[in-house]
Amino acid sequence: MFLEMMSIIQLNLTKLLSDQGIHVIAAVLSIFPEWRKWNRENIQDYAEVYLKVSIDTLIKRGREHLYVPAREGKLQNVVGVDIDFPEPSFPDLEIDNEEEKNDFSGFVDQITALQVVKDILE
Repeated sequence: MFLEMMSIIQLNLTKLLSDQGIHVIAAVLSIFPEWRKWNRENIQDYAEVYLKVSIDTLIKRGREHLYVPAREGKLQNVVGVDIDFPEPSFPDLEIDNEEEKNDFSGFVDQITALQVVKDILE
C-alpha cells in the first residue's frame, strides 16, 4: 500500500511539473504497470528508460546489503525478492546494466538519442 501511495504522489508531481513546461527526470523503481501506462498517456514527452540488471548482479553489487538479508528472510518488502517486479513491456529504451562500469557516457548517449529527448534539447 505504501509503495502504491508513493507512486501516485510521484506521478502526480511529475504531471504537475510537466503541465507547467518543466522537464522532469525521475528515477523510479516502478512495480505498477498501470502507472507506467498512465504516465505514457498523460505526461507530455514521456519516455521510459529501463535499466535492466539481473538479481544476481544486484546481489554481487550489494552496496546496501539489501538482497542477501531479504533472501535469508531477515528483511521483507524487497522488490525482486518478496515483491514481484514486472518488467516494463514497452520501454522506449532498454539499457543492459549487467557489466560493471565507471564510465556511463554510453548510457547518456543512448538516452539523448531518443527522439523525444532530441526534440526537448533542440
